[in-house]
Amino acid sequence: MNKKHGNLYVKDVISKDVYRGMEKDNQIATVNNLLVAHEKMDADTAYKIVKAVFDHKDDLVRTHKEAENIKLENQKKDASPIPWHPGAMKYFAEKGLNLK
Repeated sequence: MNKKHGNLYVKDVISKDVYRGMEKDNQIATVNNLLVAHEKMDADTAYKIVKAVFDHKDDLVRTHKEAENIKLENQKKDASPIPWHPGAMKYFAEKGLNLK
């Protein structure tokens, strides 16, 4: 799937404890969600958006539980088929991530 659609899919596991009746962990493909910005968006605006998402994650989780999966450790170079915006890269660099 990654060859056809880009690096959006990663190996993942649904633990046998998640659903009744599962006798063992289930190996799955997980699709990454991307927040996409136009390449002409200025770096400061992109930086502020990414900062707001990560710095106010608790607010997002209260709105939608899936936001619990927004994690700095999931931000990896190979997790996106498109280049990272320079504003996002600035925020991640401040948090110690190297996406180059």
